[in-house]
Amino acid sequence: MKSYGFLVLLAATVPVLGACEGTLGVAVTAPATAEPAELVNLASADLMCRPKEIEFARINDHARTASGCGRQRTYMEQCAPEASGAVACSWVEMPAEEEKQPKEPRKSPI
Repeated sequence: MKSYGFLVLLAATVPVLGACEGTLGVAVTAPATAEPAELVNLASADLMCRPKEIEFARINDHARTASGCGRQRTYMEQCAPEASGAVACSWVEMPAEEEKQPKEPRKSPI
């Protein structure tokens, strides 16, 4: 005899989820995120490397490191609200560590 326990559980869950939406009046949507393809294209251009030669490492939920062709770049996901109320996200390159550090003023020979 076949077991249909999963279908019974699913059938029992769907009305509950629908009731929550009706009661709260809020639809649940996924948070906005930047497109992975955008990161691949950006890294490919910055590293001057074919996409298949690039390795990505996750730093955290919103940051990645791309390495390939002897170069490395770090990218951060940035999100901003649009006039329509939607949130748009994109990947931006973070400056290299040496660029982040304040540089000492050069002493003039004069």
